[in-house]
Amino acid sequence: MLGYKLNSHKGQYPPWRRRLEGKTKVARREVSQLTELQKEPAKVYSQWQGNNKRTAPPRLETEQYWKSIWEKDATQNGNAQWLVDLRADHSDLPEQGPVTITVADIQERVSNMKSWTAPGPDMVHAYWLKKLTALHECLAAQMNQLLVNERHPEWLTEGRTVLIPKDPKKGPVPSNYRPITCLSTTWKLLSGIILAKMNRHMGQYMSGAQKGIGKNTRGAKHQLLVDRTVSRDCKTRRTNLCTAWIDYKKACAPQLDTGMPRIVQDQQDPKSLHQELNGDVAYNTRGQLQAHSTSLNPLSEIINKTGYGYRLRNGAVVSHLVYMDDIKLYAKSERDMDSLIHTTRLYSNDIGMSFGLEKCSRMVTKKGKVVRTEGIELLEGNIADIEDSYKYLGIPQVNGNHEEAARKAATTKYLQRVRQVLRSQLNGKNKIRVINTYALTVIRYPAGVIGWPKEEIEATDIKTRKLLTMHGGFHQQPEAVH
Repeated sequence: MLGYKLNSHKGQYPPWRRRLEGKTKVARREVSQLTELQKEPAKVYSQWQGNNKRTAPPRLETEQYWKSIWEKDATQNGNAQWLVDLRADHSDLPEQGPVTITVADIQERVSNMKSWTAPGPDMVHAYWLKKLTALHECLAAQMNQLLVNERHPEWLTEGRTVLIPKDPKKGPVPSNYRPITCLSTTWKLLSGIILAKMNRHMGQYMSGAQKGIGKNTRGAKHQLLVDRTVSRDCKTRRTNLCTAWIDYKKACAPQLDTGMPRIVQDQQDPKSLHQELNGDVAYNTRGQLQAHSTSLNPLSEIINKTGYGYRLRNGAVVSHLVYMDDIKLYAKSERDMDSLIHTTRLYSNDIGMSFGLEKCSRMVTKKGKVVRTEGIELLEGNIADIEDSYKYLGIPQVNGNHEEAARKAATTKYLQRVRQVLRSQLNGKNKIRVINTYALTVIRYPAGVIGWPKEEIEATDIKTRKLLTMHGGFHQQPEAVH
């Protein structure tokens, strides 16, 4: 009667039941993915990129590798001449007043924290601090007590570290993993409040060349646009230009957070929080502020005093760009560049940092054309000229940006992500939303700093529309009603 034959031995089900179960599975999968996307979109995007299939590195090798970095004591030179000069220049800087944390500070900071990011050892999500507003007054009182007592419990600054692979092609090599530490939510709240107060005091003293921190700046894009202006000016006017990319070893990060001399901090934040905070809290607060960015602030002053740099057509001089701990130097000749590199090396050694020579490079341009040299010889090794290209802030460069290669890589990755989104079980509205937040971001970053011909934009748009049509992304044209 139902149009099928039931075979009890094979356990067959009627067609209507199989169809219903299939639709139910699809609906459950769709609801599950939609729930995850609304709650933790980064987790869904990571799964689409295949980052959830991670291979753990060998435990013993990994422990030995990181012990050689984290357990190595840093040495600094507190009597360096540049430090004496900076101390004299900054002796009249105003003192930051005593810090008092209010309920309004906690509410402002909590509102800017992400609700469901991975928690630290306390396993408390910021969501609960947002909702449990009755705790804010008690939290403010306890945090102020910590500042007065100049002590904090050990659990407050403990973290849970996860090793994230950087390049899947290199495999499970210990050096191929980036340590990401999840701190307790209470510490992130406290350090975030102190950071905001320190930024209001320190912002006026930070170097304009440092775009890794601060507000009202485009960050990496700003640096790349300045760099593009310099390279175009060199090509157009056929002038001489020498550039160098400076990178630091991994060991520098922990050394700065725990061993940077207090006197260097005083040059950047004179007499500010050191009366309220003991050494550990102050250094950890600096870690939240990013120790690389603050420790390199005096270097900008030293480089500016040398008078070296590249002079643009309008008379402006560009001597260096700094983004966190990524430095790019500019000079008009090899002699000036060698002097800048040696100055940077001496300063870095004085504060316990050292060059990662395998990632450092140099380029010499004469009359608008790149020429090969023997590089520069340092005590630690040689900084050679770039052979193919150098990836600076995510953009491959030689004499300017490798625009064609960057455009091709970004377009290929964008189309790949569009296919992933269209093959998912999301509905039409969410597919378009995810394309805008997940796929377009690949193009949005390089599009602001490299040239993008109109023909290539139109070709990418046509391919996108084709993919939407293939996966049913467009409504079919309704037939004319007669």
